[in-house]
Amino acid sequence: MSTLETQGLGKVYGDFVALAPTDLKVEKGEFLTLLGPSGSGKTTLLSLIAGLADADGGRIMLNGRDVTHAAPYQRDIGMMFQNYALFPHMTIAENIAFPLKMRGKPQADIDRLVTEALEMVRLPHIADRYPKELSGGQQQRVALARCTIYRPSVILMDEPLGALDKKLRDQMQFEILRIHAEIGGTIIYVTHDQEEAMTMSDRICLMNGGRIAQLGSPDDLYFRPESLFVADFLGEANLLEGSLIAGDGDSGTVRLKDGAEIRVSLPRPLAQGSAVKVMLRPQNLRLDPGAGADQSITARLANLAVTGASTKLFFDAPAAGDAALIATRPTAISAGVLERGQDYRLCFDSRDAVAISAEGAA
Repeated sequence: MSTLETQGLGKVYGDFVALAPTDLKVEKGEFLTLLGPSGSGKTTLLSLIAGLADADGGRIMLNGRDVTHAAPYQRDIGMMFQNYALFPHMTIAENIAFPLKMRGKPQADIDRLVTEALEMVRLPHIADRYPKELSGGQQQRVALARCTIYRPSVILMDEPLGALDKKLRDQMQFEILRIHAEIGGTIIYVTHDQEEAMTMSDRICLMNGGRIAQLGSPDDLYFRPESLFVADFLGEANLLEGSLIAGDGDSGTVRLKDGAEIRVSLPRPLAQGSAVKVMLRPQNLRLDPGAGADQSITARLANLAVTGASTKLFFDAPAAGDAALIATRPTAISAGVLERGQDYRLCFDSRDAVAISAEGAA
């Protein structure tokens, strides 16, 4: 049984459709991330679920109960904001205890649960401090303890790591996952950070234009995108123009613009003759054929850039049109010297070449 379900849930502001009628099921114990560009509808969807905005249509079901018009405090939902929203005049223990006091819990139970919550976030020594005395990372942990202490059915997190520096943000990703595993709750998490979504999620709900573009595991969206938007938004991708000349189940053959024919994978059935774009991730193009590299294209090296652990190679290739064809390889002296202006054969596994319909693409 799903913990939370939206049925045709929508929101309109004047002529602007912030969220088209949306159906979404979130399973018990799942970590679901809402991802997408600004204005995609992810924050609107989160606000409707939280009860911070009124839906114009549809329903919100929580544990089988219709909470569409229930007040936020009646929804059994915990909320964690980007700015943490800690009360500055309260101690850390009082901040964490606040949701329990509002629910009329006995003081003995509150004291015990606050102690347990501080232990869970590994901050047992700061109970008597005030928020202004804590670092950003410590405040983030306190906010997490406060929104989980009463064990709500669903915890909503609205870009909770956005204010932290990268190193601390990376650490806190795994801290949130540890606590999620410990409490076993359902989390709906909003972020614009693709790497964060890939690292933390059981499933990603990628949104665009107020609609769900694709819903699935990180692997589904990254390796088997169902549209050009998904392929181009999530990670870096080369998109080569061509047409499908044969298709058989989950694989087919595409003729590229330069006339070359390559084998590809098909995440969804496409009609023969369809205009397609073939997605090739830069890390899957390599100069050394290696195991499984059953396909290749020829391209001329235009430039290269050392970016740290990897080196980006920029090629001119007829199949790529005006865009550069990008490949990456580990940065190492032993990798050998490449010459600009030289032609190279870029090899790849046909399973890593994904054909996506180009119909309707701009």
